[in-house]
Amino acid sequence: MSEFPTNFKIPGDLVIKAVALIVAGSAAYFALDQRISANAQNISVLDKQVIELKEDRRRDTQSVEDKFNKLSDKIDRLYEQINKLLIEKNK
Repeated sequence: MSEFPTNFKIPGDLVIKAVALIVAGSAAYFALDQRISANAQNISVLDKQVIELKEDRRRDTQSVEDKFNKLSDKIDRLYEQINKLLIEKNK
């Protein structure tokens, strides 16, 4: 086995470049992590808005259905009254 040479020296500019790359990589990772977190928060907000919109639409639909049913009931009662009047008239 060969031993690692004890007189091995790394050039100073290479060390500086390596440290600069590590710092730049760490900064890029941190910035990317922040963007991911911000996007996750935005997605959560949008999800809540979508749920609220769906609930609003459901309520609106239910309201329209309720109004339609009430109107339908009124029409049914009017037909009943018309039929009663026709029966009375034909007697």
